[in-house]
Amino acid sequence: MQDVLYIITGTTRGIGHELKKILLDNSSNIISLNRKKLDDYDYEIDLSHIEEVSAISFHLREKIKRDYPSHAIIFINNACALEPIGKISEVRNYEITNSLTTNIFSPLILLKLLTKIPNKLYIINIASGAAHSINKHLGLYSSSKLFIENFLKFIEVEDNNCLEVYNFDPGITKTGMYDILSKNKKFQNESFSDAIPVEPAFVANHLYNIISKDIIND
Repeated sequence: MQDVLYIITGTTRGIGHELKKILLDNSSNIISLNRKKLDDYDYEIDLSHIEEVSAISFHLREKIKRDYPSHAIIFINNACALEPIGKISEVRNYEITNSLTTNIFSPLILLKLLTKIPNKLYIINIASGAAHSINKHLGLYSSSKLFIENFLKFIEVEDNNCLEVYNFDPGITKTGMYDILSKNKKFQNESFSDAIPVEPAFVANHLYNIISKDIIND
């Protein structure tokens, strides 16, 4: 089995949190990018602030070069901004900027870094069914998820170090995002309302099995 470094965005709660627990239980090498530093694996970074992401890129590159020069890297693009929820005419300018920076611009800067280094690269994008449906008042979130999914198709065909891109749709999961949508009166989706959400730990375990069987052991 090859040596692997996991780089994950958004591990303080939800699927990212549960996946990080599984990885640590299996003695994996991890770098997690979060708004708050909760342990030694965390880099404190706000993905809605482009200057922070640009600055952290240099430190990540040097750390990988120093500590993980021959490791394969699995980048898990998990963090995202659901809000603002509403018509584009109703949202504030800074909410638009924060949403697009978190969901599009920051992941692109991280992808630029990771495709420039010599390590083998695998990308796992936490996708969303919302990217392929028209949900009233979820235009920014849905469009940004679709953008990343489409952009990764170009990463796959470019002459770089990326060996595989995997879009993982967890389905309706009992996370903070689920709670926000459940309580928001503007969001109306019959399939969502009727669904029974799965637990994040179940989803994380399923994703880890995919990584272990289909990616690491290729």
